[in-house]
Amino acid sequence: MAKDLMKYADLAKSLQIPFIQLLEPKAVGHYEGKPVSLEESHYDLLERFYLLLNLDPAYTDYPVIIYHGFHQRRIGCLSGGNRTLYIDSEGFVNSCPFCQTKSANIKDALVTNENVMETIKASGCQRYINEKARFL
Repeated sequence: MAKDLMKYADLAKSLQIPFIQLLEPKAVGHYEGKPVSLEESHYDLLERFYLLLNLDPAYTDYPVIIYHGFHQRRIGCLSGGNRTLYIDSEGFVNSCPFCQTKSANIKDALVTNENVMETIKASGCQRYINEKARFL
């Protein structure tokens, strides 16, 4: 286990923080088009850290690790109108808060009675569609 991740977990534990959320870098916003993806070894490290702190009885007094990427690579996006929905500050409905794939604007959808949820569910989040195959 990477020493720095455990130091982080130890600090969170000492501060009585209930959970640590791991978010993977995404090429959105100012990072769009830039190479921000982690290497395979980094994903493996984060997954081992996630499993260790959440499942090993020696770490029951540590914060819970929340790591969306772990599940998304296995079953697909947890958003996409399936379990969550993200509406940005401009009112655009996005499939996922991480991928920011804008769909309709909620204000327009309310006026036109457009079924935004069906559109979102149909398209989902494209980020993890190809990745989940490696775990099946």
